[in-house]
Amino acid sequence: MFPAQFYMLAAELYFYGEDLLLEYCEIAKNPTAELFEKLLKKITHHNYKEIPPNNNPLIMLADKILADKDYDCWIKDILSYGSYENPNYVNVINLNCLSELILSLKWRNNLSNSTIKIHHDRIDGYDKAFTSELNDFDIDLDFVDSKKEELIQIADNAVSIFAKCVNEVMLRFEEKREWDTNSRWIMEQYAKILTKVSITNIKFVIPPQNWAVSLCVQEMFNKNYPIEKRKNLFFNPIYLRNLNLIFDDIISKNFDFRLMLDLLKK
Repeated sequence: MFPAQFYMLAAELYFYGEDLLLEYCEIAKNPTAELFEKLLKKITHHNYKEIPPNNNPLIMLADKILADKDYDCWIKDILSYGSYENPNYVNVINLNCLSELILSLKWRNNLSNSTIKIHHDRIDGYDKAFTSELNDFDIDLDFVDSKKEELIQIADNAVSIFAKCVNEVMLRFEEKREWDTNSRWIMEQYAKILTKVSITNIKFVIPPQNWAVSLCVQEMFNKNYPIEKRKNLFFNPIYLRNLNLIFDDIISKNFDFRLMLDLLKK
């Protein structure tokens, strides 16, 4: 298990791997050995910005597949064009998210399955798949109508507000407008939300760089932080510190999948 390397590589592809992702999409529409080999060669020659070519796991795997020339066993596992619109795959993705939530609750609070009760918004196609997959773990999971359950409505609104804030904040950083006067309000609101909710109660996805930016905003747009220090000169060391903390945290939680499964069963 190499979670830190996975996040680093995923972030690399997120920021700098558009050509590789487009090549993969072409293969998904028409998976052939020729197109797959073309993708593998692009992977080995890609200009990786933040991951050195030596011991790059993606390059190492691509080199091995090219040497073995056993393309068929890999091609058959490529999701076909339109698969991500298929409810069966969507269910699998969302089931992973729910399972991670359950694992986090059990790990942080030392809970047993019998003490956990989860109310989930009723969405067509989700309830049967989720219930069948979690049935063996004795997880008390029920699906309720969000229109009749105020707590579900509150949770949905809270997540929508958070998503709006994080998207607006990241956009300002991407457009180099984070220190503009007209960005101050949204930055301060995001900082308040992060402080109130706590970073430990937020499920971030890739890239980790955005997590680090969020922690910077929480610190630098706190009401006690000097406004005159809201600039790149002070941001950069805080960002690097936060990024290192994030990867240290990922490494410290490097659960073997067997340990995860054992924990989920308890």
